[in-house]
Amino acid sequence: MGADRFAGRIGPKALMEWVASALPWWQPGPSRTGPCADLAGEGWGAVLAQGRRLTAERHPGPGPRADYFAVCLAAHHATVGGYSPTDVDITIRADRWADSDERVLDAQERTLRAALGWSVDGINPRRIDHDGRPVTGHDGEYLGALAGCVGGWLRRGRPERAEAVAALIDAELAREAAAVEHARHDADPVRALVAAAIVTHNVGDLDQGISHWPAALGAPYRLRWHDTAHATDRHGGAFARAAALYAATLAPEGHRNYPLRQVKALRRDPSLWLPLGPFLDGWGRMIATTPHLGDADRGDVLAALIHGVATIPGQTGYQRAICGIAAAGRLDRLARGLTANQQAGLRHPSIQAALKEDETRFLDCWRRRRDALVA
Repeated sequence: MGADRFAGRIGPKALMEWVASALPWWQPGPSRTGPCADLAGEGWGAVLAQGRRLTAERHPGPGPRADYFAVCLAAHHATVGGYSPTDVDITIRADRWADSDERVLDAQERTLRAALGWSVDGINPRRIDHDGRPVTGHDGEYLGALAGCVGGWLRRGRPERAEAVAALIDAELAREAAAVEHARHDADPVRALVAAAIVTHNVGDLDQGISHWPAALGAPYRLRWHDTAHATDRHGGAFARAAALYAATLAPEGHRNYPLRQVKALRRDPSLWLPLGPFLDGWGRMIATTPHLGDADRGDVLAALIHGVATIPGQTGYQRAICGIAAAGRLDRLARGLTANQQAGLRHPSIQAALKEDETRFLDCWRRRRDALVA
């Protein structure tokens, strides 16, 4: 076991180094005395700043275990909308909720409840807004963590605590159902399609949280939440309609953008983070002109986009990003810096076809597709 491990999991030092690599622009404030969990009400940044004081332990006590959950939750919140999300999903959805000490579960629940109010401004461009609040993939991460909390209390024989947390899940599902239904007929087709993609992934995260429960645990909750994406008898069928719309439209864009993760310059500023594809013309124009990148960086981005076109079947977002670079008048200049193989990749038929279709026509096509699918 490595020296920097916490109860067999990634150690605090390594986790903070991950955050620093994923968010090089973020500057933590001073750490203070006291538990990390007690700072959750001040935001994810306050928890991470305090997390630098947490040390690796093979057999940590109750206080450090609760603090570790808080730091993992904050680290995931800060990075999951970017290019290098932390891999502590199972920690926040499952492992930490198997703790046998109710004091730890109670502290973790308090942290989780506070985290539901953490801002995603600047760290998640893939969003829609509904009734003054964003709906993003972060909400799915919290649905998964809340399901873990429900399972934790059920394991401890505390059904009343489980039901109190379950009410938070029900409220969030109702909110997202209303948001996606409101977006379905929006004049902007992008809003409808992005909403469908977000909420479909979010209820998938809820399923992931439930999947970590022991098989005999929580049958009523499984009936209440499992496979919400295909349940026509829950929330008026809103999630089933969203899942069908997503499957027919943006599903090929739901990959993890591994080609762009290799371009570390894209982590330099949150303005460089990627919106939801395939609507990436504007992002491509920004990449071509932003002062946060030099031409060598832009060339790396272009090369990564070309690689993504060749290796991720069905997606069209990378082609549209290249169209944005072209619309900004920078494609030919950047292409001269590519290798011969990359220049050949730029001649991929799907890229050449995209370059012949301007953004207005592209969006009109998606509007017609949305209108044909939405009754």
